[in-house]
Amino acid sequence: MLHYQTRAWPDHHVHASAGPFQYTPPPMQAMPAVPHHHHTRHQSRTSISTTSTSTSTPSPAIPPATTASTVAPRRSSSTCCPPASRRTSSLPQHPHPYPQAHPHQQQDFQWLSELQVHIADAEHLKPLLRECRLELQQRQAEVNFLTREIQDRQKQVRDSNFFASGMQRRELQVHLQSLARDREVARREFQGHQAEFDRLSGQVQSHKDNIDRLMKRLRLMVLS
Repeated sequence: MLHYQTRAWPDHHVHASAGPFQYTPPPMQAMPAVPHHHHTRHQSRTSISTTSTSTSTPSPAIPPATTASTVAPRRSSSTCCPPASRRTSSLPQHPHPYPQAHPHQQQDFQWLSELQVHIADAEHLKPLLRECRLELQQRQAEVNFLTREIQDRQKQVRDSNFFASGMQRRELQVHLQSLARDREVARREFQGHQAEFDRLSGQVQSHKDNIDRLMKRLRLMVLS
């Protein structure tokens, strides 16, 4: 009994002289590698969620939380998805395959097409006019020839009154009448060709006048 007390006293004395009791924790073991995250609170939440759902399918990694300073400003719906009018306005406007001309331009196109028509008609009538002129000249030459023949036969008839017999004078008269009929036919043909020539010539001249008028208008438009 005395021995216990004598042993306890030095212990108590030692503890009292040693000062307050200090606890030294054991060395910590290395923790498993955890993905680096920006926020410690998010790490604890991730570890808790992982441990709580260890029996189920592991959840996918949650992206790191960002502070208000690093969050990009959210784009409004009007900027992200512009309306149809804004989208169509930004698209390139292709010209219409058949552009609508101004009323003045339509008038210009009208008289320009009229000019082309007059030029084409005049070019078409020119060879016809040349052929008609040649036919007219031939009919004129034929009428002139028959006129000279008639004049010669008339002279022969006058001369036959003095030295020819009655039969010869009758033959000359018949031949003279035949020449007169031929000349009348040639003259009618000549008149018909003359009318055709005048008609074609008038058409060509009308086209030329219209061409000159429209060409003057074209020159004025170019100069202005």
